[in-house]
Amino acid sequence: VVGNREYIHSIKSELNTLPEQFCISQNYPNPFNPATKITVALPNEARVTVDIYNILGERIKRIANNVFIREGVHEFSWDGKNDHGRSVSSGVYFFTFRSSDFAKTIKMILQR
Repeated sequence: VVGNREYIHSIKSELNTLPEQFCISQNYPNPFNPATKITVALPNEARVTVDIYNILGERIKRIANNVFIREGVHEFSWDGKNDHGRSVSSGVYFFTFRSSDFAKTIKMILQR
C-alpha cells in the first residue's frame, strides 16, 4: 500500500494487513542454534528498546535502543552473541521488548 499515513489508516479495516493489537510470537526455532527470530506486531508506531537477558537478569545484548519503528509486523533476530561479539553459552535467555505502550518478555533456549 502506498500513500500517506492518514490514507493508510483510512483503509486499514479494508485491507486488514496492519495488526489490531500488540503481539510477540515465540522465537523460532526454539531451542535454537546458532540464531533465532522473533516476530513483533505493532498496532501503532513506537520507539522501542529490545534486549536479551541471561537467567541472572544481566543484559547481555542490546538489539535496539529507543529505535523508532512504524506500525506493522517486524522481525528481530539474535545470533547468540553478546554486545562484545562473543558467543554466549547454552542456556535460557529472555527477549524483552519495550515501548511506551507495550512491554513483553519471552523465554528462549540456546542449545550449543
